[in-house]
Amino acid sequence: MDSAHLFFPYFSRINKEKINEQNPQILYFFEIKGKYKITTNAKGYLKDYREVDLDISADKKTENLVIELVKNHLKQEVSLYDVSTNAKISTGTATVTHVETAQKIFDGKIENGSIIFDGSRNDNYTIKTKVNGFSEYITPFVLDSKPKKYGLTPNASLQLDFFDEETNDRVSVDLEITSPSGKKFKAIASAKEAYNFTPTETGTYTLVSKALGYINRSEQVRIESLTAGNTLYTLRLKKSSNEYVINVFDYETKSPVDNATVKVFSEQSREIQGKANKNQKTVNLDADMKYFYEVSAAGYFDYTANVGIDKSIPVFLKKKMADSLTTIEIIVIDEQSRLSIKDANLRIFDESSKAMPLSLDSRNSTFIADKINPKLNYTYEVSAEGYNNLKQSLALNEKKMELVMTASKMRSFYFSAFDAFTEEKIIADFSVRVGQVPVKQDVENGKVKIRLSATNNYDLEVQEENYKGLSKLLDKREAEKDEFKIGIFRTIYPILFKIENKLEAENLSNIKATITNKVDNKTENLTFEEAKNGFLGSIKPEGDYFIEIKILGFEDYTVAFVLKQANPEKLEYGLTLKPISKVVAKLIPENPVVKVEELITKSETPKVEKIKAVVLDKASLEIKKGVKYPLEGVNFEKSKTVLVKGAELKLNGVVDYLKQNPKTKIEVAGHTDNEGTDQRLNQRLSEFRAKVVANYLFNKGISPERIITIGKGSSEPLVANDTDENKSTNRRIEIMILED
Repeated sequence: MDSAHLFFPYFSRINKEKINEQNPQILYFFEIKGKYKITTNAKGYLKDYREVDLDISADKKTENLVIELVKNHLKQEVSLYDVSTNAKISTGTATVTHVETAQKIFDGKIENGSIIFDGSRNDNYTIKTKVNGFSEYITPFVLDSKPKKYGLTPNASLQLDFFDEETNDRVSVDLEITSPSGKKFKAIASAKEAYNFTPTETGTYTLVSKALGYINRSEQVRIESLTAGNTLYTLRLKKSSNEYVINVFDYETKSPVDNATVKVFSEQSREIQGKANKNQKTVNLDADMKYFYEVSAAGYFDYTANVGIDKSIPVFLKKKMADSLTTIEIIVIDEQSRLSIKDANLRIFDESSKAMPLSLDSRNSTFIADKINPKLNYTYEVSAEGYNNLKQSLALNEKKMELVMTASKMRSFYFSAFDAFTEEKIIADFSVRVGQVPVKQDVENGKVKIRLSATNNYDLEVQEENYKGLSKLLDKREAEKDEFKIGIFRTIYPILFKIENKLEAENLSNIKATITNKVDNKTENLTFEEAKNGFLGSIKPEGDYFIEIKILGFEDYTVAFVLKQANPEKLEYGLTLKPISKVVAKLIPENPVVKVEELITKSETPKVEKIKAVVLDKASLEIKKGVKYPLEGVNFEKSKTVLVKGAELKLNGVVDYLKQNPKTKIEVAGHTDNEGTDQRLNQRLSEFRAKVVANYLFNKGISPERIITIGKGSSEPLVANDTDENKSTNRRIEIMILED
């Protein structure tokens, strides 16, 4: 074993002894006979409790006691198999987490159907698997070294195969799948292998297959379970070399009717899909089957006929003769948003410049003109605040129409992005929308250029790979000289926690660091990079972290950390560890009565430095309850949470004072100068500075329950912020006694 501690309690006293591999036994002298309780602790072993009866005897001066410890750590094997086939799971990953500490003791690949890991005897753990084609499996277990076996349930998989009906060759098709809830997605089924589709819902799916030279086919497949294993579904397609083209023309002018709608149906009235282009419709039809088509267009009579032998079908529509007045509905919309302009004013004039009667449906902002003669020509005028007026001829080819207005005050803005932490420029994707309509954008001199109006509200989205997306309401007041400079954070920043101390080889023999994110309570080990003399960690910008470092030869170090505390240029955070003072022990004399305390050479008591005030009652430095004391020399670098050199030494006086007054509670207040245009940032900076000081006190042994932190921003300057020296004075920390 590496080492062990033995405790010998008797009466009201407890003796402690330490043994290791170089000194595997202890010699304990006792003066009083009776029962002694012995407790043995050793890292990696179960704690040993026992009671011995010691009796002083002149004949027997020595009693030997051998203590055998039982190892606490065990090797555990967990086997994983497919419940449908009993075959081993050969791929995928698994994680094993300690229930009480949430620590991951295994996070890796499944090899040869099993995972093997070490854990603590009789502790509770949870295993979670992630295997393609299988449902996620999570189960708790108690570690007892006995082999464990768990079965994974395969996901439902629908294998779709498409074949030529005559040659039986596999065919490549464009596939459209509609889920039971109406969600649609498209895929391409290769001619080399079956297409695997994994359902996400139970119910009936609709499959529509389209292949060049084949008749389109639609089928329905019902999925009863999402864990039903693989199901093979085969569709056979019939070739169609018969391409029919239907063209629609005006009966009198023989000009194309571009607004015509053409539908082709099978004999069972099932619509055949095809390709539509202006006045033309192209479909693939089976020559052995019967089809008919329907053609309609606004202002024309509908037309229906059967598909004959001729593959080029001209259709001539006759116009309807208007013998009565008609009603038209008009909505005025914004060019960018495509939304109705509620305060628009519309007037319609006939050929004699007479205004036509209009009514307004306020529910949907629609103007209604119900006395329109289709044989006459009309003009309209429309105006709205913030828009250019329109005056044009009124087209009467539709009964419902939209009049599009352009905002009169359009202004070009530029958009650029930068890293919100390092302030480096980055290339990002910008999307500006009005409602659900994207606004057109151009690129000029490497920046996105977008024209915005004063009448619309815009939503901004910024996206970039490895960065957290940003979505917000665009406020034009945030633009600087017509440019929006948008800062976004990376999802992860690689931060080097650099050890400022010089580390020797003996220090590196036992080194460990962990980082815990208080947001999700996840703890990870940090990797030490010897070349950089520090630990490399992956830091989330929204994370609130707690770092623990253990290095041989130094005191254990703990610190609270957020991303803004790191150096944004170097992506580093400096840490200075306190070396452990070496204790010189004298040789133990033969006389066993000598006290252990007398064998240790005590180090000198450090000098206690009192808390000093910067500007207070100069006649007295007595610390009083309820009085604010600025700490002399405890200042920060400009716009940072980094203490200036020597500030830690000044804080040691506060540490000693609090240790000498163990019931005292204090308030730590952070202050900033008035640099910057947004004082909200100064407020947050002052809060972080107060927490930096509180964390220093905590690392020196002061309970966090005795410390309250508060940020004052730049609201309470000691001196005017008119010089760099005065601003440095205002970047301070104040201490106030709350309770003693």
